[in-house]
Amino acid sequence: MADVTESIENRFTIQEKLVYPNSHPPREKPHPNQSAPTSGFKIKFKQGNLMVQNTNNPWKMHLLSGRDRHFISEWLQVCPASRVYLDPRIDVTYLEIWAESARRYGKKTFLVFERTRQSPPYRYPRQWLVKRCCDWWISLGLLLLTTPLWLTIGFLWCCFGHRPILRRQWCVGEGGKLFLSFQFNCQVTSEAVGVGSFFTVFQRWLQNSAMVRLPLLLNVLRGEMGLLGICPRSIMDVLAMSNQQRRYLNIAPGIFPIPESGDLQDCTRISNWELEYLKTWSLWKEMQMLAKLVMGWR
Repeated sequence: MADVTESIENRFTIQEKLVYPNSHPPREKPHPNQSAPTSGFKIKFKQGNLMVQNTNNPWKMHLLSGRDRHFISEWLQVCPASRVYLDPRIDVTYLEIWAESARRYGKKTFLVFERTRQSPPYRYPRQWLVKRCCDWWISLGLLLLTTPLWLTIGFLWCCFGHRPILRRQWCVGEGGKLFLSFQFNCQVTSEAVGVGSFFTVFQRWLQNSAMVRLPLLLNVLRGEMGLLGICPRSIMDVLAMSNQQRRYLNIAPGIFPIPESGDLQDCTRISNWELEYLKTWSLWKEMQMLAKLVMGWR
């Protein structure tokens, strides 16, 4: 992590007067019953990029340290940065706060870690572009074909559902980009068992079928995921990974896992099947695996 932080230092320069050009606002005095934060944020800005680092030095802490979601959101609203780069040493709660606030104002958010250039997008850029275009058009066709299913699910949710129809989760994509993945919120809880037997059975069927991943087609259309690839990792999974494992996340994840690997039990590491997929990827092999997936081969 030290070399990653050192590279961050070389890429960004400190600009103390980021939002307040005339004077830097004085730091508020802590409440007598409130202890000073043991860790906080160090802010750096250059050429439209904002870097948020974790620091334990109280003299380097920005006024955003220890602030709540509303204050950070209001601060980002007037911040001129178009991209926000987040230090993985920041607490996961604050990572999600920064990502959600940046998304609200149209700013892209990235998690900073070392990335390898041995992934397929860098070794075969043209073939990878063809794959992404095919994924986009296939996803669009699948969305149009499943429109009646979308309407049926939406109607049942309006009649019996007591929770939002979609469940959102922050995931790490290509280049460390943070994005919201969407799935049907069909987990059956103890409160929902007595709501209606038909709707409960429908939720369980949806949860155990591949249809629960249907909203992920929206992520493919937004360029955040592909149809086939490595398993999408949440922020918690990525933070639990080693630096060597994170290097292979420099690629857009897929809706469906690699046919040979099945559903991963441990998402805090890159499996051997995923490593083999990244090292031996080709457009022809991708088409073969998609055919196996569609026809149900193993």
